[in-house]
Amino acid sequence: MKTIYIFLAVLFVATTTSTATEINANAFITMTKSESSSKLPKTLSTSAREFSVNVPAFTTAFKSSQQSIIINDFPISNSKLGTLQLSPVYSVYDAETEWFKGSMRVPAPNVVAYRGTIVGEPNSKVLLNYASGDLIGCIIHSNGEKFVLSPYSTSFAKDRDHLIGEENALRMQNNSPAFLCGTKDIAASIPSTADIKQKYSEQILSDRLLEIEVIVEATDEFYKLRNDYDKAAEYVVSLFNMVSMVYEDEVNITFKLIEVQIYTTDEPDPYANSGGENDKLLKDLVEKWKTRSKSRDLVCLLSDDGSTKVLGISNGIGGMCNNTDGALSGYVVCGITGFMNLPSLLYSDQATTIAHEIGHNLAAYHTHNCWWKPALDSCTSSNLPSTNIFKSDACNTGAPIYNTGSIMSYCHLWNKGVPFTFLKRVADTLRLWAEKKSCLTEPTAAMIKVDYPFANHLFKSNSTQEIRWTSTKVTTVKIEYSIDNGKTWQIVPGAENIDAKTGNREFGNAKISWVIPLVSTTQGLIRISDATNPAITSVSLGTFTIQAIGLTLQNPIAGTKYGQKEKMDIQWTSTLIQRVKIEFTSNGGTDWTTVVASQSGNSYQFDVPDIETSQAMLRVSDTAKNSLVTQSGLFSIGKEKIMLFTPNGGDIVCSKDTFNIRWGTEFIGSSSSRIRIEYSADNGKVWNNVSSSVGIDARLGIYPWTATNKIASAGKALVRISYRLDTSLVDVSLSNFTINSDANCISVGVEESIPNFGTLTVSPNPISSHGLATIEFAAACPNIECLLVDTKGATVAQLGNYDNMSAGKHEIRFDVSGVPTGAYFLTLRCGGQRITSPVTILR
Repeated sequence: MKTIYIFLAVLFVATTTSTATEINANAFITMTKSESSSKLPKTLSTSAREFSVNVPAFTTAFKSSQQSIIINDFPISNSKLGTLQLSPVYSVYDAETEWFKGSMRVPAPNVVAYRGTIVGEPNSKVLLNYASGDLIGCIIHSNGEKFVLSPYSTSFAKDRDHLIGEENALRMQNNSPAFLCGTKDIAASIPSTADIKQKYSEQILSDRLLEIEVIVEATDEFYKLRNDYDKAAEYVVSLFNMVSMVYEDEVNITFKLIEVQIYTTDEPDPYANSGGENDKLLKDLVEKWKTRSKSRDLVCLLSDDGSTKVLGISNGIGGMCNNTDGALSGYVVCGITGFMNLPSLLYSDQATTIAHEIGHNLAAYHTHNCWWKPALDSCTSSNLPSTNIFKSDACNTGAPIYNTGSIMSYCHLWNKGVPFTFLKRVADTLRLWAEKKSCLTEPTAAMIKVDYPFANHLFKSNSTQEIRWTSTKVTTVKIEYSIDNGKTWQIVPGAENIDAKTGNREFGNAKISWVIPLVSTTQGLIRISDATNPAITSVSLGTFTIQAIGLTLQNPIAGTKYGQKEKMDIQWTSTLIQRVKIEFTSNGGTDWTTVVASQSGNSYQFDVPDIETSQAMLRVSDTAKNSLVTQSGLFSIGKEKIMLFTPNGGDIVCSKDTFNIRWGTEFIGSSSSRIRIEYSADNGKVWNNVSSSVGIDARLGIYPWTATNKIASAGKALVRISYRLDTSLVDVSLSNFTINSDANCISVGVEESIPNFGTLTVSPNPISSHGLATIEFAAACPNIECLLVDTKGATVAQLGNYDNMSAGKHEIRFDVSGVPTGAYFLTLRCGGQRITSPVTILR
């Protein structure tokens, strides 16, 4: 058995397999389907959920995993399932840890621990401990909500009852005693903040990961909470795994259990005040251990909640490493209110109690204390009767005011929970004084831990980000990245063999700058290994996302001719770019002038300059200095021209038919440029609107018109077109044409307009090579001819012929890869009928 435990301890440090194993929780978890079948109290029906864990399946799933696992459909609250991205936790015990059941030496428990995040929730935290069929953990959502996972029965069956519940609801259900700390805010020679600032303001903190070596004892009162040694030992590991997690993340301190002794009813603990007053129990603890020379930094005694409201107590502020007992040891007593069965599922609360008391033992005052200058919260008050639960040694003398709080606060008294975190000032103080304590040293085993990046973060390619890590007993490291969830790895440029302490990061943790590669992925990982021993390695907690930044100018299109009075719609597409700079050149790029220095969105209306050139270009660049530039091809600028083609002299227009007015343009390229169409039946004496007063797109070159019977037959008819942006630009029929209202009229010289016989859409549009035309016919067509025509009506390409097209919806795929960029019309003809849709080709 001993060999197995050694192997498990080494597994999480030494494994080099890094591809994530994906698991569906449905393989080992069954959610209770209804309230009627649930064993939970009805008062928890809206805040907790029961589920069953199949022990054999769960054991196989966890033990088959290596550096990273993804669990889909896992309960993340009482009402939601989610995906967890997890990596193994460095255990707080190893093969050298001594375990005692009473006075008898026993093997170590088998606890597998994973930590990570909820996919899709940046800044969430997850810790899962698995042992002997029991799942104990905490899920902290990005909004601060905490959910506890725990077994709540004494069953040893293969299907084990568990619960996930919201922490505050469980606390109220349990009627848990209000936690009070018995530690007096009297320091063991801890100076004021002003003294610290004066003495250490220029100090660079060391580059060491520090380790606190802990002896843990548990009273028989603690054992009675479950009456099972194995469960008690596993819970001790689970608690310290969570405590170590927050100290590693925020203070760069890890924990190692060097001895664990759990007393039982068969062999009770030796403490006279066990189960009584915890402040007196602390004195018993110090008295027992002060003459014992076994090396340690801290002795932690776990008991029950005792006979008073004092759940936790430390031997003063900064007691660790002070010569209280000749052994430089600190002492804390922590009351545990129960575990693994209702009504006592307060795993994160109990881990907070331990983290809180150890914080005192290192250096930290309560956050409501005046020592912080100013106090960091006002959740309690010193100006209250001693019987008031909110009475404390607070700096606040007014009414208590709720703050979010932290580990070192009393804000939990408001029954709203507290975040499992130290405030920045508290963490800084803890780290500073940990470095001043001579008894704290680096861990004896080599270790690397990737701190950043981790799951759910989004980075844009070509940006510069930090890679951060913690290491000990490692001289140089190799840093790699993966874009396929660990299937393949590439070395971060310049990081094949670098100093493990690179970067002078706060508290000595290392960092380098990394230019994110030009890729797109949702499967990004970072791996950091000992450059001389790849078995010592760490992979980032969960996958992150990289999006390739992109910038493409869509308009203007090369070859287009624009007029001097036009407003050009500059259009571009972008990804992960907030603002762009737009520039213009009239001489092919020799000189550039700024149109706009910073523009958001994806379009800008540009006043075309009053010049003539065939060498104009526009370019758009990212203002964030990502070296992204997109540029148009050459286009022309000149004086606008409009030319009326039909109707003209000698033409006969039948008023009963629709015919096409046709015209041409030069140097008109904008969709906002419009012409007005008018007609006269009396050789230009009176003009009447054909188009609306707004006008129509000048680029179309065609407009269907019916000269109705309301127009008397006229032999002196004219059509006039005028440019809306410059009304001096006018063209009129060269000579009179005839409008004939006779029933037997036959048109001469003009093209009759054929009504549409269906609907047509084209996608994508703009198009680069291949497109899809979607047509819906009102009636069957024996043959369809598909053409691409230019803005003057000339056929550019014949795209296909299709026989026997039935009424209804059809799709036609076409290829324009051989056609130059520009503006065109896709035209479908069926006999004398025609349907058209504008198309832009863009590359």
